[in-house]
Amino acid sequence: VYEQAGNLSSRLPPDYVEDDYKAKMQKLGGLTVPLNMFLFQEIQRFQEVLAKVRFMLKQMQLAIKGEVVMTDELAGAVEYMGEAKAPHTWIYTASGTEFSWIIAGIAGWFGMLLQTAEQDTLWLETGR
Repeated sequence: VYEQAGNLSSRLPPDYVEDDYKAKMQKLGGLTVPLNMFLFQEIQRFQEVLAKVRFMLKQMQLAIKGEVVMTDELAGAVEYMGEAKAPHTWIYTASGTEFSWIIAGIAGWFGMLLQTAEQDTLWLETGR
């Protein structure tokens, strides 16, 4: 799991910086264009997922090395990844609402993360 977390971390796309993507959206017609507003909300939501995944992967590695406390959340994530599943907290919030796409397998889930990042970035760079 330690190696898998490092591998996934190295493949994560860069974070979306709000000032940067707002400026790019201005070039696409601004937030008054309905599809641009949708993209803005999509990127904000996606950035939350990306930040959570990036943080948890790093924390899992540190916890496995014994450098931070292995919390229940981290232990659950390590267990899920050991079973080749996406950690529950990557898919659902603490209240049980959907946080990201519902794909159980870690390979499929992470593939969707990469595909979504590529699609959103392409849209942001070139327009719909």
